[in-house]
Amino acid sequence: MGNTVIEVATSKRALWDSTPLALDSPLGPPDTYAEVLVGFDLSALGLQPLEIPGEYGPETTVSELNYPRLSAAVKAALSGDVDFVSLDRNFHLDPAHMERVASLDGLRAAEKLSNVLDTGGICIELPFDSAGIGALPAFLPRLGGIRTAAVRLTSDTDFAFLEKFADVAHKHGIRLMGIVDDVEYMEGNREVVTRVFDSVRLKVKDPQRMRALRFELSASAHAQDTKIMVYVELGIVVSATMQAARERAALIADITHEPLFNAIPFSIGTVYDVADGVEKWIKYGAADGIYFIPASMPTDLASILRGVIPLIKTRTRMDRNQI
Repeated sequence: MGNTVIEVATSKRALWDSTPLALDSPLGPPDTYAEVLVGFDLSALGLQPLEIPGEYGPETTVSELNYPRLSAAVKAALSGDVDFVSLDRNFHLDPAHMERVASLDGLRAAEKLSNVLDTGGICIELPFDSAGIGALPAFLPRLGGIRTAAVRLTSDTDFAFLEKFADVAHKHGIRLMGIVDDVEYMEGNREVVTRVFDSVRLKVKDPQRMRALRFELSASAHAQDTKIMVYVELGIVVSATMQAARERAALIADITHEPLFNAIPFSIGTVYDVADGVEKWIKYGAADGIYFIPASMPTDLASILRGVIPLIKTRTRMDRNQI
């Protein structure tokens, strides 16, 4: 839904030849472009637990939801060349829902936002149950034309129900994105995965492994006369210097009491470092798109919109005379 298409110069061999390719291999002169699809996670703008000093040690409370801030972030992202933003299962409106695996809070937030902006570029993760499937015809079509919903694929997924979920979604003109928590399980069921999902988000740290998965999924989709877009989840911390980015990452990990980006690849550094990372994932054919997971808001969103994306577009313009 961005204003312009984001592309990187690359080689046809990297994009279309499934032969293993190291991500530091020279590609030679560029002979084609690869579009960069961009998603951005705004789930951190929901209610968040906060630690405050107490008489007997730290006490946990809950932040307040700031709808104007959420609305501004959605508007900025979707007008700044981000294709979609996402409210996942860890986005909460109600403190009572914070212990749940999933709720309809993202959907309720989008419904409220639809009064003031076009919500077509918001992807909502729905619970994989009767409430989630019921939301497809009941809510999504009237929310400013929301075009994508997401469900989570785990080793416990009921594939018969998943196919029913997909049928209802597609009947109402809604694309379905799979959030894949178990890549090995997905591989063993890739025919079903590529039949029901229009896109998937993968948590894979190794770019070569990710590249092989993208080719496997693309081949499976092609055999069924369909297409699937493959996104890699990429954690980001963007600062003016590498040292500042590392210090902010360490501070956030200290505040949250857990490793930052423990299960996904990440890019920590300046806008140049993050742009380099994005280009590498795309130009070597390891992913069709990048799903950014920020360490903090709104700092990292602003850095992507004002720094990383413009830098990639400028580099591509400079490469055009080589193709």
